[in-house]
Amino acid sequence: MVLVYLGDGSRRIAPTIKQIGMTYRYIGAKALPRTMQEICAHPQMSRCHGQPFLYFTIDEKRHLQTAADAFVKAGIELPLMAVQNADNSTWTLKELLQAVRRMDEIRRIRNELMDIVSHVDRRRLAADPAYLHRMALVYAVLDSAPDLTTLKICLQEARRLTVLAQSRQDDIIDACENKNI
Repeated sequence: MVLVYLGDGSRRIAPTIKQIGMTYRYIGAKALPRTMQEICAHPQMSRCHGQPFLYFTIDEKRHLQTAADAFVKAGIELPLMAVQNADNSTWTLKELLQAVRRMDEIRRIRNELMDIVSHVDRRRLAADPAYLHRMALVYAVLDSAPDLTTLKICLQEARRLTVLAQSRQDDIIDACENKNI
């Protein structure tokens, strides 16, 4: 069974789950203070707010990728998802949503940082020791498992560096255009 916390999300999520042969039940905001064990035993529907969330019970773990593929095929933005385990079944829905949102934010920041270090300004890297040092620090942060605050600070610095690099490239292009090079 899949528990669906719809939030402000697409009403096409549940039909997509049904289409691939999984059973589902809606849960709502009234379930936030209840543990996942209680919710699995007695789901209730009420109004939801925030991002959609799917909770896969143990017997549906194998369907997680199938569901993700079906959402992509249907053009539905992937909702947050979690699979029931011994740890999270004792958490309240609110605690689980907070943990999943935090992990999703960490994943998005790490992806953006990886994109930044994968597309460094190679000329500036060779010519500017400070830029080299900062990009090396960004890479080191990616290589470790830092907390969310460290990742956010690192992302701000990396964005600043890429904006500076872009503005320098724009200045060079403008100078070349002005000199008809």
